[in-house]
Amino acid sequence: MNYRLLIIGCLLISLSGFGQDEIKRNMYYGNQAFVDGDYEKAAEYYRDAVDQSPLNFKANYNLSNAYYRMNKFDKAMERMNTVVNVAPTSFDKSKAYHNIGNAHVMKQDWDGAIDAYKSGLRLNPSDEESRYNL
Repeated sequence: MNYRLLIIGCLLISLSGFGQDEIKRNMYYGNQAFVDGDYEKAAEYYRDAVDQSPLNFKANYNLSNAYYRMNKFDKAMERMNTVVNVAPTSFDKSKAYHNIGNAHVMKQDWDGAIDAYKSGLRLNPSDEESRYNL
């Protein structure tokens, strides 16, 4: 009986490793497509990674950047708001707010941009790029 539990446990652990490999694979191919300028393809890979791990900071961040490069600013902001919620550090959150501010600028939503840059600066007062944009 104990051997069965041990075997089942080992199988479950190995299956969870396959999921991580799939996320890494999607991130790798997404990054390759992004560098090549194929943002649609990059977004597909990043979406697959997000589907497999919805709280994955890097996958959400990269998906938002792909949307931004495709001029899909509403989708970029929506995804970046997710990034704010899953960001592991204040620095990461401040970068997300900076990107939200940039998307607002592209939409000529000045009040939204100001609010986003201020939020980022509250988290990272030394962010000179956000200060300049503000």
